[in-house]
Amino acid sequence: GLSDLKSWAEQVTGTTYNSCLANLYHDGSEGMAWHSDAEKMLLPRGAIASISLGAERVFGFKH
Repeated sequence: GLSDLKSWAEQVTGTTYNSCLANLYHDGSEGMAWHSDAEKMLLPRGAIASISLGAERVFGFKH
């Protein structure tokens, strides 16, 4: 499950994470708009791993 994905990401990156978020997109018409990861549970300047499964998506970053 999600705990296994979190553990895998930690093993691959050598970083620990305090949460795991999953989104399910049914087809190519769904996605996430520009946003910031400002949730209170996230550590300031903490690492965020993104694992994309399913339909292909463009993954963009803004600074």
